[in-house]
Amino acid sequence: MGGAGRAGGPLAGVRHGGDPRAFGVMPGAVLDFSANLNPLGTPPAVRAAVAQADLSAYPEPYSRTLARAIAARLDVPPEAVAVGAGATELIHLCARTMPGPTVAFSVPTFSEYRPACEAAGLRLVAVSDDLAALRGPGAFLCNPNNPTARLWPPDAIGEILPDCGLLVVDESLIDFVDDPDGASLARASARTRGLVVLRSLTKWYAMPGLRAGYAVAHPDLVRLWDRCRDPWSVGAAAQAGALAALSPATADYDRATRAWIGPARQALYDGLRRIPGLSPWPPAANFVLVHGPVPAAALRQRLLRRHGILIRGPEGFEGLGADCFRVAVRSPAENARLLAALAAELP
Repeated sequence: MGGAGRAGGPLAGVRHGGDPRAFGVMPGAVLDFSANLNPLGTPPAVRAAVAQADLSAYPEPYSRTLARAIAARLDVPPEAVAVGAGATELIHLCARTMPGPTVAFSVPTFSEYRPACEAAGLRLVAVSDDLAALRGPGAFLCNPNNPTARLWPPDAIGEILPDCGLLVVDESLIDFVDDPDGASLARASARTRGLVVLRSLTKWYAMPGLRAGYAVAHPDLVRLWDRCRDPWSVGAAAQAGALAALSPATADYDRATRAWIGPARQALYDGLRRIPGLSPWPPAANFVLVHGPVPAAALRQRLLRRHGILIRGPEGFEGLGADCFRVAVRSPAENARLLAALAAELP
């Protein structure tokens, strides 16, 4: 599939999804396919918990209560869980505690690994989309990968683990795959010194404004992190919202999302394949990467101006060609609107 050339330097135009303000429009004013969030919106139980959070006191240091709730859900020891202000804070912690001077990561992938490693004084080695190339002192692996939505099976990752000083597997999007429990290495990472698994609550529960994520790692590494980070990085509202998200109050929300994601993802992928000139990557998560016949920046502007639709361009994804774009999986009606707009704008 085409589109292998770079859209710019390693940090040129780094821009995350979900920021319509970067294009002169306010959030909510467009149909946003640039951020791969659950289209069901933030669960009511989370909103209620945030509204009731006590903002007059300091939040619980290190989010210990939330860590215990996460540990109970995953069936791992609480001391193997570190809660952070989204997965991004934990990516930076991992970079600061890498065992060697070099860190490998495959491209294209999530843009935050490079600045985190550069801030930690590490030398980065960008490799092809090949697990074997990640062997070495340290590595980041996004699984399922962002933006390609490729999912590596646990057995394949386990084969390279003995040859890695520290392998950080970013599972921020694992909840959207068909079998998240079977695909995850979170339980294994609690007892494995050379493995860290990162998870996020942001995407599944559509709560990016609260910034809550967690890592599962050997307790010795979690204790090391606790000695070198802000104990209050996760605020009271975020802790309350995350606890509500993990509670039985969101059971119906979880079931509704699980019922929606598979059929909606397949229908969007099939619809993209039917549009002449588009070549979508087979997706495992809640978004699809597409190689198109025109520069993605120009297509984005036309979709935004004429249809009120925002897509994610290649900016910030090192190694991704300028004619590639990413779209989130949204509701069937919203996906149909996107497909109609793309068909109208492409030659």
